[in-house]
Amino acid sequence: MRSNTLLTGILKCHKCGGNLKISTGKGGKYSYYKCSNRINHGVDYCDCPPVRSTKLDKLIIEGFLSEVLNEKVIEEILGEIKDNLSLITKNDKIDLLSASRNLINNNLKINKLYELLSEGTIQADETLTSHLDNLKNERILLKTKIEELKSRTKLPLKKFGKLQIRAFINAAKNIFMGKNKESAKQLLLQLVDKIEVSDSEIKTSGTKFSLIELVSQTKMGTSSEVPIFVTMWR
Repeated sequence: MRSNTLLTGILKCHKCGGNLKISTGKGGKYSYYKCSNRINHGVDYCDCPPVRSTKLDKLIIEGFLSEVLNEKVIEEILGEIKDNLSLITKNDKIDLLSASRNLINNNLKINKLYELLSEGTIQADETLTSHLDNLKNERILLKTKIEELKSRTKLPLKKFGKLQIRAFINAAKNIFMGKNKESAKQLLLQLVDKIEVSDSEIKTSGTKFSLIELVSQTKMGTSSEVPIFVTMWR
């Protein structure tokens, strides 16, 4: 991941799942991405062919520019996420109400037991102690669940419109088309989980929410050459 080579640490072999590493040819003039399992164990283990790094880098960047970094795609993803968040929020509110009620009942039961013990109405024994411990554990779980449900209502997604989408696209394009490979790689790491390479295709996988979150954090300004999200990994 720390390598300045654009795709090192992101590329996976479609055949065996191994990492694709950078390697130079015999003359040292060109560099290639090669399957680490093929390098370590030979062609009998994995026959994934080496790919010229400049060629694969170019294909990945062109794919992102056409398939991801365009206004229509981002707007469609944003709409999908908003619909999902609306459903999640609705269900979470129901779950939060239920968990809060259960926590109130749990506290009442614990307090009642302590009250009966203090009054001498009941005596502490193994069964009572076990029951009280179970109630306390239930209270911990309920509090944890409530905190998780509350935190999910505060997802870091700011509102934005078409102008901000365009600003993000322009800024990302400037990074991908520029000479700073480190910035281009860090942007890829924000957007991509893995890239699988086979003989006939390249399959890129990423998280839609990560893309939309980056768009939402892009500040509008007079220049798109240094977008705010570049500072996130420096």
